[in-house]
Amino acid sequence: MNFRRNLPLTMVIADVNGLKLTNDAFGHFAGDDLLKKFTSILDTELRAEDVAARIGGDEFVLLLPKLDSDGAERLVNQIKARIRNVKSDNSRGNPQQVKKAERDGMAGNQKASGGWI
Repeated sequence: MNFRRNLPLTMVIADVNGLKLTNDAFGHFAGDDLLKKFTSILDTELRAEDVAARIGGDEFVLLLPKLDSDGAERLVNQIKARIRNVKSDNSRGNPQQVKKAERDGMAGNQKASGGWI
């Protein structure tokens, strides 16, 4: 991915807040449902050239080639807006608001010359 044609390259690290609480309170099926809904949003919002990978229980990394930090910020805000509107049904049949995924950090290569990532 670190070819000149993919620059700038931005990386977003996100976690799904409330996953452990959801698993503990409503069971792992509800937690799995939460993750499926989150990844479905990513599938919808990310471009074909973007890469999303789960790196921990509730942590994800997004690699966004040819997207500067301003574009990545817009994308993150779009994802957050979609998440706020998603509902998840827990095992007791009560709707539970899906916890928003917070952007923990973002880094990108702002220079086409590959100065930093």
